[in-house]
Amino acid sequence: MVIGVLIALGAAVAIWFLVQGANRPADPYFRPAVKGFDEQAFSIEAGDEPGTGKGRCALLATTDEQLTRGLMGRRDLAGYDGMIFRFGTQAIRPFTMRGTLIPLSIAWFDADGNLVDRAEMTPCRDRLSCPDYSADRPYQYALEVARGGLPKLGVGPGAHITLGRGCA
Repeated sequence: MVIGVLIALGAAVAIWFLVQGANRPADPYFRPAVKGFDEQAFSIEAGDEPGTGKGRCALLATTDEQLTRGLMGRRDLAGYDGMIFRFGTQAIRPFTMRGTLIPLSIAWFDADGNLVDRAEMTPCRDRLSCPDYSADRPYQYALEVARGGLPKLGVGPGAHITLGRGCA
């Protein structure tokens, strides 16, 4: 009888810990690997506030397949600050939200890391008539984040992105 009570008490405590853990916010330092993408460290300096760039971590898209797939089908950013699209040369390629489930904001940067343009993008499951989103002029990097997240990262007029090595 005592053993049965101890087992029941142990099970109740284990369930309580599981429920409490599930109700907590995701650990900002734990990012589950996202199959098919590497990580890219980056920081953004606000144009009027030099030296303000805080180290961030994003998923990295560089191959044709990664650049085309991006965040399609994802329900979240898996703890990352966003996704960086790195092109080999200056690009003018439009972005689409076809098959993307979460609303996103995008910022485009030139080869020197200077902000070119930005836009708010809406999910589009319709395969026939999804809008394209394009920068005003050529860019080499694009950063997608959860919609409304660009200002929190310091992206605004005069912003500059710096890419680093590895994520902390």
